[in-house]
Amino acid sequence: MPGANFSPYLPPNAKEQLSKYVYHGTDHSLIYQKGWKPLCAWLVQKLPRWLAPNVITVTALLIVIITHTLLVFYMPGMEPVEGVTEVPGYVFVLTAVGLLLYQLLDNVDGHQARRLGVSSPLGLLMDHGCDAFNCVVGSLSLACAVNCGPTWKTWIVLVGTATTFFMNTWEEYYRGALILPIINGANEGILVAVALYILTAVNGVTWWRNVLTIPASSLPPELHLHVANATLHEYLGAAQIPCHLTDTLVANLYTPEGNMEVMYNTLAVWLLSVSVVLTSLGNVWNVFWCTRAKSDRHGRYGDGWMVSKFPFLHSLTRLLPLAAVFSLANIWFIVSPDGIFAQHPRLFCWTVGLLFTKLAIHLMIAHLCSVEFHPFRRTMVPFFFLAAHIAFTYINTRQFPMIDERLVLLEFLLLSSTTFAHLAVNCISETARALKVNVFTVPKAKQS
Repeated sequence: MPGANFSPYLPPNAKEQLSKYVYHGTDHSLIYQKGWKPLCAWLVQKLPRWLAPNVITVTALLIVIITHTLLVFYMPGMEPVEGVTEVPGYVFVLTAVGLLLYQLLDNVDGHQARRLGVSSPLGLLMDHGCDAFNCVVGSLSLACAVNCGPTWKTWIVLVGTATTFFMNTWEEYYRGALILPIINGANEGILVAVALYILTAVNGVTWWRNVLTIPASSLPPELHLHVANATLHEYLGAAQIPCHLTDTLVANLYTPEGNMEVMYNTLAVWLLSVSVVLTSLGNVWNVFWCTRAKSDRHGRYGDGWMVSKFPFLHSLTRLLPLAAVFSLANIWFIVSPDGIFAQHPRLFCWTVGLLFTKLAIHLMIAHLCSVEFHPFRRTMVPFFFLAAHIAFTYINTRQFPMIDERLVLLEFLLLSSTTFAHLAVNCISETARALKVNVFTVPKAKQS
């Protein structure tokens, strides 16, 4: 923003807005209220007063990154390396312990900030930023644990985790408060992931590829082989999805006898998908009622006729970039001539995951500064441009243009990584300057 004192990421009035910000939030989870909260209240008294809360926050993220790196070593392509049938159980035990430590430290940092009297929007921004980044780390680690492999299951785990976090942040932006229900991903969801890691440590990653067989006689008529096959061809064919993908879906779900076969990890992914849909619907419902309220507390919608006439519809438009990014990625995932996801699942997930993380941080900045969230960012322009080029080429020639998909993916990953690093460094420094607070140290006056 030209002429802004805190450009390029904070608005011109950032100093004033950040100084007025007051955090509002409630966690109704019984696990938090009866477990983590009293544990953190006791533990924080044992910490030295010179230990800055932001150091605790970053340490928590480093722990899960270390355990994730260990999984990358054993499962670089989202499945065990060639010649290795099982991953050592201790790897998943360490991953479970690392995630528990992350949750503990993620709660302790706030207690330490209040204990020292150094709570600030900077700490909240770093906390949410690390949580957003951990969505990518955690989803890929979980996909390894349940042995999803370089398939659609890994992609669904990433998309589901990212969507849940962004929708919660979106709701917080409009409600002015972070209200977590009695069952939420930040508490119960993490403990479920820990349980899955332990289960994998005991049974091994190959256990998740076992098949649950449902006899054809037990299936409802609409799920019989011939009906499901015809339905998939009708709907996926109308969407111009290649027929071989339709046949693959049927072959992976049914035996020639018509029995349905479902892998254990497929059931896990389906359960995750259901929880994501239910959580997101709850977020939309809460924002709907929030936009109908007349309270000044919920006045972060911006200006314009759409805001005044259709505030809820306007709030939904703030989700368009997230939907656009995931939609374009899904199209690439499905129609890729080279099967790019199967070849480079981690590169693909990190490219899209970092874009999601950037969007979540921008949304959090808008919340902290009480300004309108402008979702379309310049980083997305190359992605939209390439998508438009491919679409126009296909419309005119009925063929996809010849491109080196691996090279394009590497270029996009470089773009996502560079812009994310620039955003993280500058947001932290700009916010610290605006508030005149230290990032990783505690002032001497607060230590006594």
